Amino acid sequence: MYEDPIVTEVRNAGQALAEQAEGNLHTFFQLLREAQKQYQERLVQGPLRPSRAVESGLPDSGALPA
Repeated sequence: MYEDPIVTEVRNAGQALAEQAEGNLHTFFQLLREAQKQYQERLVQGPLRPSRAVESGLPDSGALPA
């Protein structure tokens, strides 16, 4: 089976972050955000869209009932 070198690199980087975080998910994402700061020019951000709840007219799930 073909092994994509970019996929392998991404998986290895994720594994290294997971090992650094010692299984702590909060720490993992904290480390990920710090790593992203080093490569701001490489990050891609898609267009912002309203949530499906807003589009459908449903109440916002984060809102408390009145």
